[in-house]
Amino acid sequence: MIEILVVIGLTSMLLIGAMSMLSSAIRVQSETLARQSMIDQASYVLDIMTKELRMARKDYDNDCGIIMPNQDPTDPTATSAIYMIPEDKSGIRFYSQQEGTCLEFRYDAPSSTILMGAFQTSSVADGPLGNSLYNPYNDNEVSDYLRLISDDIKVEKFSLDVYGQTKNQQPMVTISMILKHKIKTQLAPVHIQTTISSRNLNWSAK
Repeated sequence: MIEILVVIGLTSMLLIGAMSMLSSAIRVQSETLARQSMIDQASYVLDIMTKELRMARKDYDNDCGIIMPNQDPTDPTATSAIYMIPEDKSGIRFYSQQEGTCLEFRYDAPSSTILMGAFQTSSVADGPLGNSLYNPYNDNEVSDYLRLISDDIKVEKFSLDVYGQTKNQQPMVTISMILKHKIKTQLAPVHIQTTISSRNLNWSAK
């Protein structure tokens, strides 16, 4: 009888130990996947922004309202630029590589995410879509802004800085963001920062 109790006790201890190790392994794997998801989504956002920002064009005809800082976009003599960001540095607008298209990336504070929007330039705004927002990856599909981050991830910080926005320099955009997982709150946030330079020079004063 005693031997049976000892065997049962030892077996129970082994089972408890095995279950504890299994539970720990599952938790670690879950946290690893969650963190990898944050890194993957940050890379996805940067890939999209890098491609579009590098190929941005100077808004010579003020179709997207992109002018030098501290100038009135309604002034016909305003000097054109490549990028425009608001005072809080939470977004950026520019003339896309696609003809007749303005693009915008912005941080949406209520939903703590990053949005991408596209709209027609003023020179083609009288077309079938007017100046409606549309999906840049599906021509002529009217839509809201595209959400670039999944619902389970919170963007705690998103800011942009533009340098070299003069007629004699090639402008650069520095992107900074911090991502935090909404479910796996114990995970350390992911910090991302990169600088992108435009391939289209900003030399003309027009």
